[in-house]
Amino acid sequence: MKVRELAHLAGVTADINMKRSLSMAATAVVIALSAQSAWAGLTVYIPLGAANKLIAVDAASNRITATYDTGASPEHILLARDGKRLYVANARSGTISAVSLATGKVERDYLVGKRLHGLDISDDGRQLFVSLIAENQLVGLDPDTDLRRVLALATAPYRLGAVRGTGKLYVSSRKEATIWVVDQTSLELLDTITLPGGEGHQLAIVP
Repeated sequence: MKVRELAHLAGVTADINMKRSLSMAATAVVIALSAQSAWAGLTVYIPLGAANKLIAVDAASNRITATYDTGASPEHILLARDGKRLYVANARSGTISAVSLATGKVERDYLVGKRLHGLDISDDGRQLFVSLIAENQLVGLDPDTDLRRVLALATAPYRLGAVRGTGKLYVSSRKEATIWVVDQTSLELLDTITLPGGEGHQLAIVP
């Protein structure tokens, strides 16, 4: 089997080797992993951007075990802290979908804004952070109450990453050589880092 396109590896647990690959008709953009142990129960979740679907793959057999509907052009995804649902960023529809892993159904859609891209979750698991490239905004979203907070970041906030244990959120720019450092709790801008070699993209946080 083979992958047509696979990019933006979101997270890895256990020792995973790619001796075999997966066959999909649509573009696979991000991987999220859920596991109880190294291989037992390990599931790989892959959004298919062109098909507006999310698939679940059993890592032991490399077989597709479930297919879920999402919004238009699902890209980045993350696993909720309780492990019960996935949050999916749908780029074209401008929504975040909460997908139940128990039922495979979309529990709720949150309309956020145009050209959303980056997605992460706060240290306490109570806030989602979403970047809106076209609207120059960082949105803090409480998925339980749908309460929003907005921080203006110009220009074109792009990828973001919550730095665990610090209460900070790092946000890159799609058009500038800048990293914004944001407080997760207050959503206030704490600092700005100027990059020496052009705009940044993926953020890797190493403990």
